[in-house]
Amino acid sequence: MQQQFMLGDKSTRVDFEVTGVETIAPPTFQTVMKYQCLSPICVSRLRDDHTTEYLSPEAVGYGKLLVQNLMRKSSALVSTTRNSEALPDFQFRLLNTPRKKGVHIKVNTSAHTQVVGYLFHFELTAPVELQELGYDAGFGEKNSMGFGCVELLKVQKDD
Repeated sequence: MQQQFMLGDKSTRVDFEVTGVETIAPPTFQTVMKYQCLSPICVSRLRDDHTTEYLSPEAVGYGKLLVQNLMRKSSALVSTTRNSEALPDFQFRLLNTPRKKGVHIKVNTSAHTQVVGYLFHFELTAPVELQELGYDAGFGEKNSMGFGCVELLKVQKDD
């Protein structure tokens, strides 16, 4: 409580003070879950020229890369040398049109770069442990920068 922190860079910054902390009850995890992004999910791969290609959830193989990322996180969490190529049975299903969101990092420095993620709704069929890990640690890459935060997809009722 009353801790202060700053978000931003040299030219644009906002100061914050913590005034309250709440916990949210976790969902009951199942092998099939529907999520909506609260922050963009970033999934990338290296091109032959060693530049980064940020993938849309509509790209072929996106679901596989997303689950491989969860497997690497799982292996790191339990300190095993689990074979990250041995993927569990999974299915990734995009539920709406994704919205591209670029985020500039280290603006006005020589290290300036842009990270690209997407906001969308999706259904993931995967082991419960991977569902929970994605929900708690974040889906995709760059989670320490705020990417990959989700919540359960809210059911929209017809009027």
